[in-house]
Amino acid sequence: PGVSGVVKSSSKALEVPVTVLAEKLVSHMVQEIVAEGLRGGPLAPLAEQLNHDVTHLHLQQLEGAVGRLAAELGAALALPETGRAVLPLRERDHWVHVDVAAVMRAQVRAADELPYRLFGVRRPPLSSVYVRQSLSGVALQGSVPTGARCSAEEALARHRHLIVIGDPGQGKSTMTLQLVRRLARDWLVTSSSPVGGHRDPAELVPLRVTGRGLAATIGHPWLRALRDAAGMELGSHLDLETDFASDLLKRPVAGTPWLIVIDGIDEAVEPGRRDELITVLYARLADTGLPHRLLVTSRPLPPAEMARLCRNAEVSDVGVYELEAFTGAALQDFVRRWLTADAHPSEVDPAVRFLTEARAAGLTAVLSTPLLALMAIVLFEQDPQGALPRFQYDLYEHYLDYVLAATVRHPDWQAVTAQLAELSGDSGRALHDPAMVEALLQHLATAQISSDKPLTAATDEWLTGNTLQARRRPLEWQAIIEGLLTRSGLIVVRGSRWEFIHHSFAEHLAAAAEAAKIPGSFDPSDQALNDC
Repeated sequence: PGVSGVVKSSSKALEVPVTVLAEKLVSHMVQEIVAEGLRGGPLAPLAEQLNHDVTHLHLQQLEGAVGRLAAELGAALALPETGRAVLPLRERDHWVHVDVAAVMRAQVRAADELPYRLFGVRRPPLSSVYVRQSLSGVALQGSVPTGARCSAEEALARHRHLIVIGDPGQGKSTMTLQLVRRLARDWLVTSSSPVGGHRDPAELVPLRVTGRGLAATIGHPWLRALRDAAGMELGSHLDLETDFASDLLKRPVAGTPWLIVIDGIDEAVEPGRRDELITVLYARLADTGLPHRLLVTSRPLPPAEMARLCRNAEVSDVGVYELEAFTGAALQDFVRRWLTADAHPSEVDPAVRFLTEARAAGLTAVLSTPLLALMAIVLFEQDPQGALPRFQYDLYEHYLDYVLAATVRHPDWQAVTAQLAELSGDSGRALHDPAMVEALLQHLATAQISSDKPLTAATDEWLTGNTLQARRRPLEWQAIIEGLLTRSGLIVVRGSRWEFIHHSFAEHLAAAAEAAKIPGSFDPSDQALNDC
């Protein structure tokens, strides 16, 4: 109250509006704190936070008194983001460092989550169960010969850019998550070490986006598209949305280049956007002046698309590799890590029992794919004495049966469907039937593999046609839809996007839905279905 009175009396004496005088006073105070704090001492932490906050206020382009104050403070402090970069180089680097560190911390948090999040499985950190897979060189027309088997890090040491091809479920996403996690942690450790410390400098500053996410933003300028796609992926792992300005990607960080990891360009399903994404990536891969390096992963692409992506690869030093399947030793290591993580010790090694059962079922070749191995482990843990499925198609079907049965029994599913039943009558209770849940998932799967339609919109569409008779949407409608997606067992939210835990589940469900439309077309032994 005392300060308020002084401001009012001063504004009257000076014949200056109160809001203008307050802005000037606050501006002067902040300038003094920051100027003193940047020299060190007790005001340093407050100065750092104020400078950070004022930067992002200015970037938001706020209107009114707050916007004017932010603009004035930004100009007075000569923050690099305002375009008037008159701060000493050391101080500019400091604020770049603060924002890069925020993005690296967000990626470390996000990357230790299991990419599959399979229903019912224990959730140890990904880093505790990850088994590193090797890459092998691919001889493609227009690509550089890549040599013998190697790790992803070794391939990055050989080439400026990488393209890594792998079959569905083979571990491309897991590989990129772990690579980004290691690089981000190395950067954070190195950047916080004292000058002259014993650690080697970080070699790359990573940023991971998905092909589907990048395709959705590809109409924007390149750096903004990358920023928006990464923001969708990281979601709440970022502390502040404004911690990550697209300008951050303009140049290397203290001489260390960015590594832009684009995971799964094959999952950009809309033809127009996928074609534009491949065109943009080709141009970027061929640009010798690009300020960052690229690592692109994909399923095997059609020959025409692969040729476009790799055209002029030798000029820009692009290595093309395949991600190898699990070897026998790697599979044993993977199974042992999973079945002993957080498990109680027992007289019989569960990994030995699982591998013995897998050999008896003839599944050894199928389980060379990490996703399929993990699905089999889930089924084994639920019924250690039961027989494992024999074919890949059967493995998907057994796993889906387990998920659907577990979903409808779960109290969370019953609670959200009870909310739906209150709005739609008895038809809402139809979702207590596993077959009805499967029909919903098939509809969502078809949407995911054929378009970029949000799964929330596809769920609304299905509910309108199958359960909800009322035209009016209640206030809690969006929460009900998201509750159905969350508790369905096969769909997760990644950043701000809902999608199946793995694209192959969407393909399997969509193929089953299509086959059901054609009488006599469904044969579980069909090789095409077993390869889906």
